[in-house]
Amino acid sequence: GNAIGRELPELIARTFRTAPGRASIAGLSMGGYGAFRIALADPARWHRAHSFSGALGFGHGGWRADQPEFRRVMGDRPEERDADLWTLADRRPDVALS
Repeated sequence: GNAIGRELPELIARTFRTAPGRASIAGLSMGGYGAFRIALADPARWHRAHSFSGALGFGHGGWRADQPEFRRVMGDRPEERDADLWTLADRRPDVALS
């Protein structure tokens, strides 16, 4: 998340004319999951987060823990880790999910 969540936005701000405080992050499929995960980890940095056909349920229902990709990313108990979007959202009452 550091390269995408911090370094890339700083590079964009140095290279292009951007509006301070209006940074958005977006992704497709697993990138949509990643965009939300990065935004929920540091909501003060992001004005908006978008997910296009995102794997937002990854780690929360629908995925079986015995699937290799699931276990590689989420571990044994995703609801107790920062990899689950619902867990992150529950910790952030100041963030509106819509």
